Amino acid sequence: MGAIRGNGAARRSIPAERASLERGKKLFQANCVSCHGAQGRGDGPAAASLNPKPADLTAMAGHHPDGDYAWKIANGRGAMPAWSGSLTENQIWDLVNFIQSLGGSRRSKNDNAEIHTAYVHRLLAKPACNNGEFLGRTRAQRPPGLLMLKMQFVS
Repeated sequence: MGAIRGNGAARRSIPAERASLERGKKLFQANCVSCHGAQGRGDGPAAASLNPKPADLTAMAGHHPDGDYAWKIANGRGAMPAWSGSLTENQIWDLVNFIQSLGGSRRSKNDNAEIHTAYVHRLLAKPACNNGEFLGRTRAQRPPGLLMLKMQFVS
């Protein structure tokens, strides 16, 4: 479990693909439904006796980095037990992928930042960038959420 740290900085090691989501769903049904409920809304049969109540994962999905979920699953939090003793690291990441899918098409802020950072790095590697500014790009050609990039390079 060395890759899952308490600061939420752990990176997803299993891609959020169909096979992972299916494995995560099975793990969720076997281990999480009693507290979080079949739909992940925090309304499972054991939820009534817990204080604090289990989280509504459908409301939280897409709003927290993957590493936060992985750490909470591995180490537990409040009434939630630690699962690192009974689940492998890959199983925890499958669960994270499934939980993040409960929020529909919402992405975590961390995912959006990674996408935009990758896009910027790709653009900076091309001759279309001069001194950190996009050349020949209209507002409609820029990726969503990236209004303008202007950098100063300091040596």
